Amino acid sequence: KRKIRYMIVVMLSGGLDSTGALYKLLTETDEKIHVHHVSIRNREKRWRPELRAANNVVGYCNKNIRPVSFSTNVFEFMQFDNFFAWDNDVVRFVAAQVAKNNKDIHSVALGKCVQDDDPSFKLRAMQARALWHSCFFDIDWRPPEIIRPVEDMRKKEIAEMLPERLYNFTWSCRTPIFRGVENDQGIWERCNGCKTCKQLKEDGL
Repeated sequence: KRKIRYMIVVMLSGGLDSTGALYKLLTETDEKIHVHHVSIRNREKRWRPELRAANNVVGYCNKNIRPVSFSTNVFEFMQFDNFFAWDNDVVRFVAAQVAKNNKDIHSVALGKCVQDDDPSFKLRAMQARALWHSCFFDIDWRPPEIIRPVEDMRKKEIAEMLPERLYNFTWSCRTPIFRGVENDQGIWERCNGCKTCKQLKEDGL
């Protein structure tokens, strides 16, 4: 009998929503989980706190919930000042490549909460869906299902669901302020001005 490896891939940014999606799947299902983090490097310069958050989240889950496997890759757009790839497009493209390399994957989980349902997000989501489907034109099996485990939850509800330590590992600010040396051990502060910071503040987080 063929050994089944991973059944669900969770695309983990290290943010609150994707961490919530991972936590729900780990605690509410017995499915095998593989976690993948895309390090998206652009002028927002948030890949370092996000990568550290993703590593910490996976480490916590392995130690305190149940084992998951973990992989990462890099997309770099530092040469572009204004128009660089949407996160959704990059994440969907990479998720498709991960899924195409393992036919046992039946679902890809994305972090999306109820506060993402604004008109601009819907337009970006349409583009990302088109990209996702275009990646499977050359396969002879059914593509995995896209699932969104926290799409009916607000950020406050996700934060309250997570263990406090796991919540504290997450990073959701899009334009962090760096203090000191910009390296993996550096210190970052939230900008409190980006869309995600405003949503967290709205919810009292």
